[in-house]
Amino acid sequence: MIEQYLIEKLNNSELQDVVYTQQPEEKPERFYTLEKTGGGFYNQISECTVIVKSNAPTLYESGLMNDALKRAFFDLVKYPEVSRVYLNSDYNDTDPTTQQNRYAAVFVVTYYEGS
Repeated sequence: MIEQYLIEKLNNSELQDVVYTQQPEEKPERFYTLEKTGGGFYNQISECTVIVKSNAPTLYESGLMNDALKRAFFDLVKYPEVSRVYLNSDYNDTDPTTQQNRYAAVFVVTYYEGS
């Protein structure tokens, strides 16, 4: 499952905060959540779209986390399973209900099946 692969690699990168598949019950002050929102497959090469949200106490901290996340994501191409990482968009995604400060980044990752 590509989500687990990406989370494992990101959690073993230089990111200072942990990446989860969903918000943990006991939320740390700062954390990321990664969700796969789409994907495709052609000639043994797969592609997926993922959204990663950077959650922090302030919007400024969330923005800094988002910048660190982008660098870590682009570094994923050093692994043979990942052939391309494309940043589709990133934006302020503060939750209007809870006022949780966060940024969201949308990535398209091309990878070899079996990852």
